[in-house]
Amino acid sequence: MSWEGKIGVKAALVAVFIGGICVGVGVYALFSNKAQHVALDSKATENATASTIEQLHAQEDKQDAQIIESSADSIIRNQTPIADFERKRYAKYVAMYAKPISQWEQPHIDEGVEWKEFAPLPEVAPSPKDNPITESKVRLGKRLFEEPKLSKSGQISCQSCHNAQLGFGDGLKVSIGHNRAQGRRNAPNIQMAGLFKELFWDGRADSLESQALFPIQDGVEMANTLENMEMAIKNDESYYAAFIEAFGSDAQKAEWERAYPALFEREQDINFSISFLEKRLKVPPEQKPEDNVIGLNANERQQLREQVLALFGTDSMQKPLSEKAARKQRADTRAKAIQQLSQAHKAQARELISIENITKAIASYERTLIPQDTRFNRFLKGEYEMLSPKEIYGMHIYRTKGRCMNCHFGDKLSDEKYHNLNIGLYGRLGQDLGRYEVSGKVEDIGAFRTPSLVNVRKSAPYGHNGIFPNFVGLMHLYDKALPVPEFEGIKDDKNKPKIDVLIKRLDLNTEELEALEAFMWAL
Repeated sequence: MSWEGKIGVKAALVAVFIGGICVGVGVYALFSNKAQHVALDSKATENATASTIEQLHAQEDKQDAQIIESSADSIIRNQTPIADFERKRYAKYVAMYAKPISQWEQPHIDEGVEWKEFAPLPEVAPSPKDNPITESKVRLGKRLFEEPKLSKSGQISCQSCHNAQLGFGDGLKVSIGHNRAQGRRNAPNIQMAGLFKELFWDGRADSLESQALFPIQDGVEMANTLENMEMAIKNDESYYAAFIEAFGSDAQKAEWERAYPALFEREQDINFSISFLEKRLKVPPEQKPEDNVIGLNANERQQLREQVLALFGTDSMQKPLSEKAARKQRADTRAKAIQQLSQAHKAQARELISIENITKAIASYERTLIPQDTRFNRFLKGEYEMLSPKEIYGMHIYRTKGRCMNCHFGDKLSDEKYHNLNIGLYGRLGQDLGRYEVSGKVEDIGAFRTPSLVNVRKSAPYGHNGIFPNFVGLMHLYDKALPVPEFEGIKDDKNKPKIDVLIKRLDLNTEELEALEAFMWAL
């Protein structure tokens, strides 16, 4: 093959592995769902790709350049899969991180930033002394989390804005509440909420127990009063046994179980067929090479598993039709038992149904939502095959040139602090003062709490107001230091917010951006 031919093939290969050349095609290109890191003009792409090859040879060290050359020649001769090319390309990064976290090189951190190294997620979030976690509280809390009676209309539950199938968000820019009113903030993923000291975008709640009170009373969200909410649950006798089990004394529990055994029978379903906490602490079975499905690697198997679970679920899709009749029979039996409750026992239960206990149960459930099966979490536990070479390179960019570790670190991938991205629309329609509304400090105008990046791929749209519809566009804006144009109307305002000093221009190349995106999708 001629020299020109080889260069052409190599150019195509480089274009494949870096995903094309990013050019400025306006805001639509940044945020369109079809936005990719490629140029639409083929001639421009060829020229830019050839230029990129020269830059790679000039910028990379001799060893990396040789890897590109030899891998390209190998693909030309033997049609080696792109995966093999990536393994060679990123081999040194795979070796760099295929060891305990304590032996990794330190990330690039700005002076003065207090940070923590990556760490695997805990099985369950810690509980306060006055609300120890129990299986009965978790079960009750899940039911209350899904209960629309908490709202004034009887149509909105916690789950309405924090849906498990949508990454415990709602997929909307801002949430819709009572009488179809629009809120002003995006519903965040709450899976990591139990690990945060302060909650909401502005940090106005200091615990999960106190957090649960806010949406119930918010006129745009559930629009209820705490007293009405409490009374709605007190008037539902189907909750009585659950509150006795979760908050009653040992003597009360024993008495109720003897008198009404049907109310304490558990469905043998996938959620509670074994102890909840036992399931959380159970070690997953070891994966072996011979377990491959049609030759898929561990990463591909995990992706296939997620797709299958999304399609077929793990509960209703796996139950036989006969279960429907059995469920109805259990429901009828429970209904009869509820009708037989004595007045004395009803009074016992109603005494336990309080605002405090309702929020304790919901908080207990939320502390169990921490995802354990993310590929990144498994990687941190030593399953190094869970990340592809490209994703590992993306993690390296995250820790170094990408500067992500300045704000997103530790087990929860957040510094729990408040930063200004200059998107609070100060002085404009849609203004949100952020943390200032809680602290009253001028420096907090427009600052919002750093969100966790765990399961970030399921959390779109992004930002406190959902202003970023997809992650690719958001990455490009961060890469250019979030160049939000200044509003002329606040030009002379001494209190106008300033973008955080940690936001700096990165100028990542296309390969780095693609690898970083790939890594983010594994979190």
